[in-house]
Amino acid sequence: MSTPPTAKVTENAFLGLLWVGTGTSLCFTIFRLFVRLKSFRKLYSDDFLVIAAWAMLLGTAILWQIEAPTLYEQYAVGSGERPPSQEFIDRDIAFLRTIVPFTILFYSCLWSIKLSFLLFFRRLGSKVIGHNIWWWCVLVVTILTWVACVADIHYKCSLGSFKLIESKFASLARILANTQKRTANLWTL
Repeated sequence: MSTPPTAKVTENAFLGLLWVGTGTSLCFTIFRLFVRLKSFRKLYSDDFLVIAAWAMLLGTAILWQIEAPTLYEQYAVGSGERPPSQEFIDRDIAFLRTIVPFTILFYSCLWSIKLSFLLFFRRLGSKVIGHNIWWWCVLVVTILTWVACVADIHYKCSLGSFKLIESKFASLARILANTQKRTANLWTL
């Protein structure tokens, strides 16, 4: 039988690290904008992508603040510390519904920073034709990888009905349990 995942850090530690990281990134973003305004007296398009990325990071942090209790309740139920209740199932379904916006915000935040770098490098080499050709190639690949990442999200699993989610998790749990048994048997040989 497979062992359920357990939390590696406490809920308070997780939320503390989350907000310390978000606050630190805010300080760096403000510093960047201050330097830009002081040096160039204006903001560039790459700066606005950094601001957008930070806003998405803040949205992600807010989602985790709201949903962290449910995540840690999942750990408690999965490890047998607490029996599942109907309220837990309702909260768990709501938690699964936040996985899609969380994941989209995560990818969009990360790709906003990538696009910010691309716009910065475009300004550096805007007069070089070979640089512009490669820049467009990298831009297209970057956008396509974002589309692929967002398209790869398990929408049916996160946004589907409870019956669908339950059946998928049950079959996945059986597959994982069988895989772990086979792996354990290999180690005992």
